[in-house]
This record gives sequence, C-alpha cells and structure tokens, in this order.
Amino acid sequence: MKAREEDFLELIKQHERLIYKISFNYCRDVKDREDLVQEIIFQLWKSYPGFKPNFKVSTWMYKVALNTAVSFYRKHGKKKEQEIALEHSNVDSLQTASTDSKDDQLRILEGFIQELEPVNKALIILQLEGESIASIAQIVGLSETNVATKLSRIKKLLAQKFKSQNI
Repeated sequence: MKAREEDFLELIKQHERLIYKISFNYCRDVKDREDLVQEIIFQLWKSYPGFKPNFKVSTWMYKVALNTAVSFYRKHGKKKEQEIALEHSNVDSLQTASTDSKDDQLRILEGFIQELEPVNKALIILQLEGESIASIAQIVGLSETNVATKLSRIKKLLAQKFKSQNI
C-alpha cells in the first residue's frame, strides 16, 4: 500500500469518532448512517490531496464531514423529516416520564438538537464538542461574529424549548 494511503487510513482511525458522531447526529437510521460514514470517508479521500498541513487535521475533517452530512441530509430530506417527526414523538413521551434524570434530560436535548436546521445543528454540535468559536468559524466558513451570534440564538431557542416543557 502506498504511503499516502497508509497516512490517510491512519488519520481515519485516529478520528473515526468524529466521523461516527457526525453521522449519528444527521442520521438515526442505521443504514443511512452507514451510507453517510462511507460517503464522508470517500469525500475525505477525494479532498485529501488538497489538505493543507497548516490546518488542524480535525478542523479539515469536521469541515468535509459536516458539508457531506448536510448534503446527505438534503438529498434524503423527505425520509429525514419523517424521522424527525418520529423522534419528536419520542421526545414527547420522554417528557411525560420523570425528567429528574440527567440521562433523560440529555436525550431530550438531543431530540431538540435534531430538530434544528442542518447548519445550526452543526454549530451547536461543534461547540458541545469543545471547539472554539474561531475553530467553528473556520470549519463552517462563517465569521467568528456570525458564529457567536448564531450560537447565542440557538442556546436561547433550546432554553425556551426546555422552559416550555417545564424541564
């Protein structure tokens, strides 16, 4: 195997959690998730020759993976809308159960995040992953000010959803 291919495979192994996390957040269906993982890896391979070593590998991978996930989401939009409706009903049933548990609250938050627009979902996921505003801006191609503003609005929206559910 060529050194370039070996280097690429090593990067994928090192950052596979990132790929699976993004695919999980954009696809709940196992088959769709597997397809998305394959598509992300394919897109990473296609863009690998253009990777600039002055960027962090994780930043480059996030950017490619998120763009691929958003495109995948748009292609499979109708099916995804049905999934979101189903997830929303699952969130409703969780809310009627005891929400004292941190796990239940986390599941409810995940359900609310699933309802966000693809770009907003990407922004909040990146922040929850611990990425800085500057890093998020670089990944999604927005200004730092725009990212900070959008994140503030997303947090307010999520807080309102929790408040409206008396959580």
